[in-house]
Amino acid sequence: MKVATNTIYNQIRERINWANEELNKAIDAVTNGQKINKLSDDPFRLAQILESKVELSDMRQFKKNIEMGEVWLYASESSISGVQDRIVEARTTALEMVNDNKNAGDREIGAMKIAELMQDLVEVANTDVNGRYIFAGTKTDQPPFRMINNQGGESNGTVSTRVEYLGDSKPFEIKTDKNLTVEVGNDGAVMFNSMFDTFIRLRDALKNNDLDGIQEEITTLNDHYEDMASFGASVGFKLNRLEFRTNVIEEFDLTTQKQLSDLSEIDLAEAITNMQTKQLAYQASLTASTKVLSSKSLMDYL
Repeated sequence: MKVATNTIYNQIRERINWANEELNKAIDAVTNGQKINKLSDDPFRLAQILESKVELSDMRQFKKNIEMGEVWLYASESSISGVQDRIVEARTTALEMVNDNKNAGDREIGAMKIAELMQDLVEVANTDVNGRYIFAGTKTDQPPFRMINNQGGESNGTVSTRVEYLGDSKPFEIKTDKNLTVEVGNDGAVMFNSMFDTFIRLRDALKNNDLDGIQEEITTLNDHYEDMASFGASVGFKLNRLEFRTNVIEEFDLTTQKQLSDLSEIDLAEAITNMQTKQLAYQASLTASTKVLSSKSLMDYL
């Protein structure tokens, strides 16, 4: 039975086109260094690649969050240390002023010292990191504390009757994973409000030459110092958590990068060998097709 000329030509063309397409794929792989150059190459592998890239992007964002959180916590640690220093100064001043050799004039000077220390405390409590206030809860865009006088206006440590808190009660937190958060900010009211009240009472007791009142606030200052030590320990614990999360993320990053590389990047030596094989196959198809066509005479197709 004679085979139609068109059928032979179509078979030859299909064989050559297939070999040419395979060769082009191999060339693209060597040129781009990627196993997948379009969706149809391997949809399942492409989905895995995209998922890995999303996970890497998420982890890098979490790492940025952690870096910011660490800066906040180190700032908190430094601020807490500064608060403790001022508590010690206030306690030292109060202890000096309860001595019998001190008079009302000396205690008036001591009151001025306490007023200065209270002013310093407000400045520490208004610590910010890049314009974000770390003791303001989630209202981090404005200073959380201001000193108020009897008329409700802003004042200084000498005449203020209270320190107003403008933040909120929810500490600012960061995400360290999809379902994990760490508080890196603080509810400033919990940390400072009672302390400011103590400094105001101590200042007024010194002004009024009230020895019993001074002695009472010395004990309270000791309690505030211990409270600050507890806050400092909490900061240290949070820093350890962030360090642990950083290590987890870095390990995940390395593993996922390796997985992504395995999914998407070719082995160059293997790809070159494959390209050479495809090139030989294409050339063989051309040669074989030429021989087939040249061996046919017009009578072969009749």
